[in-house]
Amino acid sequence: MKPRRSQKPPHLELGRKGERIAARKLRREGYRIIDRNVRFKFGEIDIVAQEGGDWVFIEVKTLSSIEFIVPEEQVRREKQLRIAKSAQAYLRRQDCEGDPYRFDIVSVVVPSGWFKRPRTRIIREAFPSPLRR
Repeated sequence: MKPRRSQKPPHLELGRKGERIAARKLRREGYRIIDRNVRFKFGEIDIVAQEGGDWVFIEVKTLSSIEFIVPEEQVRREKQLRIAKSAQAYLRRQDCEGDPYRFDIVSVVVPSGWFKRPRTRIIREAFPSPLRR
């Protein structure tokens, strides 16, 4: 008898699906995906991309329903700080600290039911860097 593979919790599966959908949408919109799921001790960057001359640090938020909240409303100040710190560390690691960058959010809604199509929305410059003064 084969051992059963451990399944990821449903919310993690939904998140990974949302990231795949977001990456496809970003490519169609002209973004060049550089990295995905980059981890630092203070946070994670879902997608690192370039558009034009900008580095773009993208947070993907995925929900199965927008009955109570839209996905982008989940990126609150504390999360923005973690993303910004991670972005600075990423740019430092790439030796690109002076390059222009911004923060985008991709909102993905994946309704239940096989006949319902996911809805995606890119919010460019979703928030200013909380670390810049």
